[in-house]
Amino acid sequence: MKARALPATLGILFAACLHASPAEAILQTFVSGSGNDMNPCTRAAPCRSFQAAHDAANAGGSVNCLDVFDSSTGLAFNITKSITIDCTGIFAKVLGPGGVGTAVVTLRGLSIEGSGATGIGIDVQNANTVRVEDCKIFGFPVSPGVGIKFSPSATASLFVNDCVISDNRTGILIDPAAITLATVNVQRVTLQRNTSAGLVATGVGGGGVLVTVRNSVSSQNTHGFAAVTNAGDSGVVMSIEGSEASYNLSSGIFANGTAIALGHSTIVGNGTGANQVNGGVIVSFGNNLFFNNTADGVTAAGSLK
Repeated sequence: MKARALPATLGILFAACLHASPAEAILQTFVSGSGNDMNPCTRAAPCRSFQAAHDAANAGGSVNCLDVFDSSTGLAFNITKSITIDCTGIFAKVLGPGGVGTAVVTLRGLSIEGSGATGIGIDVQNANTVRVEDCKIFGFPVSPGVGIKFSPSATASLFVNDCVISDNRTGILIDPAAITLATVNVQRVTLQRNTSAGLVATGVGGGGVLVTVRNSVSSQNTHGFAAVTNAGDSGVVMSIEGSEASYNLSSGIFANGTAIALGHSTIVGNGTGANQVNGGVIVSFGNNLFFNNTADGVTAAGSLK
């Protein structure tokens, strides 16, 4: 199963602006390498770009890929309504620079490539619920260089399942705006070779953050899983279960001024296995495996195992 999709500022930007729907908007639209954006984006007459297919679909509709193609335009792909982009089983590439507050967006079966440039793979600024499923996001190593940036301006949820996010500056960055709450669920995700952190949640933007990580791997980053709450910022709470932090240069698990709960997880080959600073606390059910870290970390490291 392959699908390649959107690099540069975002590959995908969830914009706050609203666009008028086309008069002939339909529930399901299609894109193809042989398509044309002047077409109505039907199966019989598909469009060439994701943007045209998105604009032609009704809110709540879907965009599907018909064949292997490269839809690169060098422009951001702006999502402004509830929609599903599904290219499962297809190799579709969109190279870009890289919703409304009630939008529900699903991105499935895409590969979002930054080609070694700056930018953000998926930039969520304003949506209610975003689901990223079975996607590859890679190649954004230059600042800001984020695979998925979740910084909603209103209370919102992000679900990331069955994805590989690698070779960026930061894999997933969670930092909501003030007076909001960001809820994030990460399952079966690999975060690898990101030069800063595999996953980092902060309260710097002013909003609160709740993160749940299950059955995921963060490896060969600087920090594996990190939660940061600075003085005066909103709190971050992270729960990690059945996951692995391995071979990260600095910390496998990093709690800076906030709390991380750790259970049934493997912490192996990191600079410091579990690192808590500035009042940060890592708590555990006592069922984790620490092995071959330069330092296991935490004053009472034995209680984490």
